[in-house]
Amino acid sequence: MSRFLRSPSLFPARMSGEPWGTETVVIELPGGPFRVSGLTDEQVASIGDRFPKRATAGDGYDIAVFRASPSDFQPVETKGWEYDLEIDGPAIVGMDLMARVEADRAAIWTTVTSRDAFWGVVENVLRPLVARRLLAEGGLLVHGAAAVFNERGFLFCGPSGAGKSTVAGLAIADGREVFSDDLNAIVDQSIVPLPFTGDLAAKELRSAPAPLHTIVALEKGSSDAIRPLSVPQTVSLLVRCSPYVNRDSALGQTLLDRAVDVARTARGAVLTFRRDGDVCPILDSW
Repeated sequence: MSRFLRSPSLFPARMSGEPWGTETVVIELPGGPFRVSGLTDEQVASIGDRFPKRATAGDGYDIAVFRASPSDFQPVETKGWEYDLEIDGPAIVGMDLMARVEADRAAIWTTVTSRDAFWGVVENVLRPLVARRLLAEGGLLVHGAAAVFNERGFLFCGPSGAGKSTVAGLAIADGREVFSDDLNAIVDQSIVPLPFTGDLAAKELRSAPAPLHTIVALEKGSSDAIRPLSVPQTVSLLVRCSPYVNRDSALGQTLLDRAVDVARTARGAVLTFRRDGDVCPILDSW
């Protein structure tokens, strides 16, 4: 935690502190809803900019937001650096962010209030939280792009640089509906929309679920082609591309069992593609 905190030993041991404000919103996401309290009007507006489906009342998993002091955090040089949270059990630490996540509630301590930045603080907590809650409820959060071809959902998995954003861009250019180019939820063997994206804007995303048809490993090449991927290979791909939960050894068996269930129901494939290629006809006919 020393990368972000001046004194890691002072990480809050209790979910308490001074709220930023008195407002509450409920964010509707898979694994939720999530009831976020202790907000200012500007923080509420910020959440609305990123998570348009929200309410001002109702039940949900509780996330309390508290004030933090700028002196708690280390200055971070971000030029040329890929942002990654530090997660240690229930503790999450990032830029201007500390959070404690437990089974029934969470707390965030932050210095950020501005409309253009606060939603990012909340999203950095929601991402690992959604991953854990989806797994516990029978779903899966997968690092990948997802799009619809011939009314069927395709999930394209792989690490950073594998080509997820490229494939998503090719699909959009061909008029296809895309869920996300970063994180997607699998619930009841369907791809369910999430607002967690990489290069895409929310207005470009599909807003309705689609049945999961194929889980695709991406492979850059000199031609466009698709070939089958075995169930064991598909399981391995899903486990590798299930962020946050695949770092926790205590969740290993649950994650493996879930990946097997998903891989046995959906098809597996390897897509070889060119950056300027035309993969849509191949996927339509798969």
